[in-house]
Amino acid sequence: VTRPSAPVAGDGWQERTPLPVRRAGMGTASVGDRVYLVGGMTDTGTSDRVDVYDTESDTWHAAAPRPIALANVSALAVGEGVLVPGGCTDDGNWTPSAATHLYDPSSDTWSDVGPLPTPLCAYALAAYDGRAYLFGGWDGHAYRRLAYRYDPVTAVWEDLADPAHARGFGAAAAIEDRVLYVGGFVDDRE
Repeated sequence: VTRPSAPVAGDGWQERTPLPVRRAGMGTASVGDRVYLVGGMTDTGTSDRVDVYDTESDTWHAAAPRPIALANVSALAVGEGVLVPGGCTDDGNWTPSAATHLYDPSSDTWSDVGPLPTPLCAYALAAYDGRAYLFGGWDGHAYRRLAYRYDPVTAVWEDLADPAHARGFGAAAAIEDRVLYVGGFVDDRE
């Protein structure tokens, strides 16, 4: 058995076992040597599906579905679990949810944790110093100018200073001692 390895300089891209079900707008997070794909859009609509990629064996397996089928979500590792806030339905209006769930890979179970203060999808999400940071997103009517921090100890979302612009589908990443929030859509333009 050949064990997949992380690419190194000069390796280029390597194709791995494809997703079991085509989809987009799903959340992804890695815990240990596994990558978790949560929700998203499939050919039949929003999905509650969770697929787990094992980097050691280059295989996929299905895990317990998220309690609600939503798309345009993000996911991130918080401790040994996977945090997935909000998301939208494909009901024709892209109705957002405030539901926040935490997946426990060791027991293959989901739990409800502190809901978002505002129902959202299409937000940016990053982890820094053991907490989750969420920026912007779609509230069902417009892109929002907002920022929240989630504390996994208290399971509470805290309001932070608003970013300069309302936008959705941005990206966020922690670097050194800060979290960067970049790109996205403002109204209907990038």
